[in-house]
Formats: sequence, C-alpha cells, structure tokens
Amino acid sequence: MTGMLGRYKGSVANRIIFWLVVFSILAGTVVTAVQFYFVYERQVSRMEKSLAGAERSYMPSVSRALWIHDTTQLEMLVEGIEAAGNIVYVCVSENDRPLVEAGTHPGDDAVVWNKPITFVHRGTSVNIGRLLISADLSNIHQHMLGLAVRLFATNMAITVAVAIFVYFVFSRLVTRHLGAIADQLSGITAHDLGSVLKLQRPGRGAGTADEFDLLVSAFNGLRERLRESQRTAGKGRDELKAGERRYRSILDEMLDTYYRTNAEGWVTMVTPSMYDLLGWHPEEALGHKAAEFYVDTEDHRWFLEAFKHQGGAVRGIGTVARSGC
Repeated sequence: MTGMLGRYKGSVANRIIFWLVVFSILAGTVVTAVQFYFVYERQVSRMEKSLAGAERSYMPSVSRALWIHDTTQLEMLVEGIEAAGNIVYVCVSENDRPLVEAGTHPGDDAVVWNKPITFVHRGTSVNIGRLLISADLSNIHQHMLGLAVRLFATNMAITVAVAIFVYFVFSRLVTRHLGAIADQLSGITAHDLGSVLKLQRPGRGAGTADEFDLLVSAFNGLRERLRESQRTAGKGRDELKAGERRYRSILDEMLDTYYRTNAEGWVTMVTPSMYDLLGWHPEEALGHKAAEFYVDTEDHRWFLEAFKHQGGAVRGIGTVARSGC
C-alpha cells in the first residue's frame, strides 16, 4: 500500500487525510475551547458558591462580634474564613477602615466577595461595616491549563487514530484499485487493447456489485466491442486489398487502354496497354493532361461533354490519338 501510494504524490487518499486532519484540528480546537469555557465557568461558579456559603455561615457571628467590638472573636472568625480553600484574603472593616484582616491582598486574578455587615438592634437593621472575602483563581487557571492540554491531546489522539483508519480503509478499498486501473489503461494502444481488466478483490454476486465492479464490467465490455470492431475492420481491409489486387490484375492484362484523371484533367493512373496503343509508357503519361493525347483537343472537349450528358457511358466515338513514339 505504501509503495503504491508513494508513486502517486497526488493520491486521493493523501488529500483526504490532509483535509481530514486539518478539519479535525480546527474542530478539536473549537470543541476544546467550548469544553474549557464551560468547565471554567463551573469552577468559578463553584468558588462563588463557596464564598457565598462562607458568608452565610460566618456573617451572623461576625455581625455580633463587630457590634460588641470583640476583636479577639473577629480575628478567630476571619482566620477561620481565610483557612477555607482558595480564599487568600479576608477583611472586616468599620467606617471604611480595616479592623481585622487575614491573608494577603490578591492580584487581579481573584474573585472578590464584598458584602455589608448588618446588625438588627431594637427591630432595626443597622449597617455596621463590611466583610470582604477574596479567592485566588491562579489554582483554577493552572488546573484549567492542564485540563485544556489533556482535552486537546485527547482530541488530537482521536483525530490521528481516525485519520490512520480512514487512510488505511480508503487506500485498501479505493486507491489501490484506481492505481491498478490506471496502470492497465496506460498500456493500451489502438493496436493492443491489453488483457481483461481484473482487480485484486473478492468476487461479488450480481446483487452486491459496487461501483468498481460496474467500472470493470463496462471497460471489459468496451474492450470486447473494440476488439470485434478491429477484427471486422481488418477483415474489410484484407478484402479491399484482395479486390484491389484483382482489379489491378485485370487492368494490367486488358488489351484496351484505361486511364483515370483528376478534376483538373491530369492523368493519375493508366494501364500498361497504353504503350502498345500509343507508345507511351505509363510512368511517362502520369503528370500530363489527358488532352495532350489527342491530336485535336476539340475531340477531347467533345468527349467530355458526351461523357457528361450520356451518364458516364460513351460508345462509338472515334478520334485520333497522339503517339508517344
């Protein structure tokens, strides 16, 4: 298979594989990007839900501790929030000034949850500060990068496997047969129609014939018709040659002189008896006009008029011919 395909640089299988790989890479990239996007959105959504859960769990305790200015309790609560996964900074502020904080300020690659702290006093909700929680996305981004590489590698591995499979199947079922047909057809000439076209493939029944079977059948049928035409034409040529030989033999042996001219009156053929009649050798007469053989050229003109009006048969005409001696 490889040797045969190597002979045809523009193999259909090669082009199919090329465009299949190109399309698969593009499709794999798009699919990977879409998968990456949805996975990333789920990770970020999960982190936001985690921050919201921390806010719901700790907000009542933070609100009470801030109301009574229990900084020790606030520090314990803030450190507990900061210890949760991916949370890198927690701050409780009062009057826009940090009161208790834990962790380090994140960069731009973070999710920030900033909620007001309220306390209900005598039935009235009082805004007493703000709780800020920041989660770092760098771990998620690293995870997503690894996931993207794995997804892309998986898609490419599937693409390569499918391409190799298609390459093998197409080469086995199509390309090698096309190459065999091309090899046989290239050796056909007008005189040599070659042998019967056969492909190296399992035999098929009439009801299971495919396009290659139809092509082989059509070609072999055409070949047989051409061979029959050649036999018929050859037989016709042989009969024509035999007829010409008989006709020439008759002309050569006849005592009367027979000559033939073209439309301009130039002699193109004459029988050997012309020498006995006029003393002209046949080869000497060729290239002369028939009128030159008449003593009176008017006799030749009159002969042509009679020949035309009497349907090509003129009898009983006398004339004087010019001797070649």
